[in-house]
Amino acid sequence: MLEVNGEDLLKQAESLEENLKYFREIGQPIIDKYSSDLDNKVNEIKTYMSRVRQYNLNFDIPTIQKHFLELTSIIYFTSDQLEKVGLLEDMSRLRYRDTYNNAYLTKQGNNEAGKKYSVAQLQAYSDQVALSENLLNFIYSRCYKILKAKVDAGNEVAKSLSKILSSLMQEMQSVGYSSRKVT
Repeated sequence: MLEVNGEDLLKQAESLEENLKYFREIGQPIIDKYSSDLDNKVNEIKTYMSRVRQYNLNFDIPTIQKHFLELTSIIYFTSDQLEKVGLLEDMSRLRYRDTYNNAYLTKQGNNEAGKKYSVAQLQAYSDQVALSENLLNFIYSRCYKILKAKVDAGNEVAKSLSKILSSLMQEMQSVGYSSRKVT
């Protein structure tokens, strides 16, 4: 049976939670800056859809069209911002690799009194020296993934709006409605 030290496990969990502050301080502002328009629009659409369902209202074609056009426009600009975050991720990865490699080569060349370091020792040393750069790369990578997921979800909402519009238009054509409101 596996024995787990509960106190040690809790301390490790607390330590990880404390380290999340770096993500909250660096990463969350990036996510908020680049996705706030998208978040606001999706929330606005969610509120509209909830109201329609809750009060058994009719879909308003101009409102759906407005949401669709605004959402696709926001997705376009958010996708551009996503690529900027991807560039930050790439640049931070290059900085990490550069710091790691410089530490590795410096330590390898500075062997004291002919002492030869093992590959594992050189890697451990280099990882330690480049820890901040590695963490920054991790943060940018997570920001990119989160923003990408939001853009993908926004695209799914846009597809749903498009299907609703198509359905409403077909219904209008089939029954010959001239009204702008349809159930």
